[in-house]
Amino acid sequence: MPFYKPAKVLKSFFQTGKRITWCIFLAGFAVFALLFTVTELSKERLQPNPSINKNYLSLKKKTLSQPAKLPGFLIAPSKKEDEWCEARDYEDLSTNPVFEAFSNWALEYQKLQREDDLSGALQFPDLRSKNTFYNKGYDLAVSRSKVLTKIIRGDPQKALSLALDQSAIDSMPPEFQPYLESWLYDYVDLEAIHVCYDPRHPAGLIKRHSILSTGERLRTWTFGQREKMPTVKGLSVWGIRMGSDFAMSDKPYREKITSHGQKLLHFGDLQIPYSKEYEKEFFTSEIAKMERRAGQLHGLRMQYPRIAGTGGLTDYYERRYDFNSSLSTWLEANQSATLLGGRLVSIESQQEQSFLFSKLKDLGIDGFDDGGNRVRYAWIGATDDSGQFAMDWNVTSESYTTSPIGASEGDWRWIFGGSQISNGYENWTGGGSGPSNLTHAGQNFGVLNWGST
Repeated sequence: MPFYKPAKVLKSFFQTGKRITWCIFLAGFAVFALLFTVTELSKERLQPNPSINKNYLSLKKKTLSQPAKLPGFLIAPSKKEDEWCEARDYEDLSTNPVFEAFSNWALEYQKLQREDDLSGALQFPDLRSKNTFYNKGYDLAVSRSKVLTKIIRGDPQKALSLALDQSAIDSMPPEFQPYLESWLYDYVDLEAIHVCYDPRHPAGLIKRHSILSTGERLRTWTFGQREKMPTVKGLSVWGIRMGSDFAMSDKPYREKITSHGQKLLHFGDLQIPYSKEYEKEFFTSEIAKMERRAGQLHGLRMQYPRIAGTGGLTDYYERRYDFNSSLSTWLEANQSATLLGGRLVSIESQQEQSFLFSKLKDLGIDGFDDGGNRVRYAWIGATDDSGQFAMDWNVTSESYTTSPIGASEGDWRWIFGGSQISNGYENWTGGGSGPSNLTHAGQNFGVLNWGST
């Protein structure tokens, strides 16, 4: 019979025991892990998501942090590059299919919202299909935001045309909002700095930033009439923003018609109502003139018309122009204007002439000439009478000062500033440089013939 030493037998038992213990532990762990996994999966299947409401289904954290990769929608990742230089080398992305795909999804979503208003619940066969629908829309919104940001930098005009209107943005689920554009209307201080030199582009680039009325600073991308806008303060702007990128329109105002038919001009942070097209045309022409002047002077503060948004253009022009219906001679009209703290009007543009012409037609007040004949004339501040005085506005005293006008027979001058009529806008009867004496020979004062067609 073989003889075993006690120490070896004991050691053998311990080794055998260890092997048995580990086998039991591993088997138990496998069963526990299997049960734990099955239990969690079962809970996911059996327990409804408590965050579901009738309008939208909250998205899972995994979906929020890592959207699905949809073929043709996402831009291939590239190495980090300065946004300004990236925009310089931009290639057209406006036909990316993500825009049509998201638009189609949004139309379906709005349709479901209308059905929801009627039935009280979004029309889905089950929670799984509802979750799938919202996840698809979310993934599209994330992908679209990446593409739209690049378009804002490379082609801001196209970005504005691709943007959703405000009502569509407001109707989207809250989780989508960080990935949607927002419309911006404000007065900003625009900074323009010449930078980004490299051998491929020796001319460099202009970096522009807009400082909003809130103090926030945005990268700003311009085009058209504002493509070369220099540094300027108090600039009226509108456009869309994605994050820190702002696509600025090349116009300082935006026309809008409300659902009730009210005509509005978005100007800075104001919404200005108007009813007459000739009022709008004159107002916008004045703004354009001011911006052209700003484009010539670096660092200028814009001097826009002071207008209250609630009063509208009609109220603004009624305060700016006084249409005196009392019949008078030119000398009487000039004296009346001076006593009121004003002057007879000088016509400086086609838009101003059209405004005055249309306003006088609306009023429809006739006058009479020396022979008692009915005429449709209105006195304006033009004369070739050497005995008259020019008027200049003193900014310090905020009043008019006068000086000899310097006119002579045939040398017509505007009362405002005493400038020669031939140096500015002209549209005189007969096409000459000044009023024609063909109808009223030897006369020294100009009129606007609002009865002409």
